[in-house]
Amino acid sequence: MPDKNKLGFTLAEVLLTLTIVGIISSMVIPGLIQDTQNAELKTALKKEYGSLSQVTNLLISDYSIPSTDAASLMDGFGNYLNVAKKCTGTDYSCWHLAGYWKTVANVPITSGLNYTPAYILNDGSLVSWFNYSGGVCFSLNQAAVGTSICNVIVFDINGFKGPNKVGYDIYAATVFKNKLVPNGPTTDYNDCNRSSTSSSNTSAGYGCSSKAITGESY
Repeated sequence: MPDKNKLGFTLAEVLLTLTIVGIISSMVIPGLIQDTQNAELKTALKKEYGSLSQVTNLLISDYSIPSTDAASLMDGFGNYLNVAKKCTGTDYSCWHLAGYWKTVANVPITSGLNYTPAYILNDGSLVSWFNYSGGVCFSLNQAAVGTSICNVIVFDINGFKGPNKVGYDIYAATVFKNKLVPNGPTTDYNDCNRSSTSSSNTSAGYGCSSKAITGESY
């Protein structure tokens, strides 16, 4: 016969257990989701940078010196990238509008903007260039920071999806005569200041790119 002394959980006990599980889940799950998103962004960064680096090597092999002109450099990269849309002139639809992307310090970027020419790639990522005033294209071992480079590439690894923030899904790399280098200590635009209140893209934190690729904290 059934033991009448063995009773099931009371409603209060069940509700208490569910409440505890809910509290623990609310504390743990957001962190797990964030960790997963960070891992996905890191994977996408390495893939995107690897692709751009490979294209740079092809351009160097085919043309010896990458062009210092943004439009010409864009055309060269366009021969090797899977392009969905090309933007030139005043067509800024291939990049974030002012105020809709942020510096590494989480400040909306509203000044110093000039993001054409640019591409939207078939995988949804965005690639853009802006001119450097140096003029002469040097090898990495010839150029001192603040003197001469070929050009700078800025790219958003997941396109218009969030967080649209430099150092998180937006990065920059410098084209030298002999290779592509993620922005950091050996390049111009080498800042990685997470406390800056500047709203200009020239101090957005592009220098965090090398740290992100190597896995350093910043």
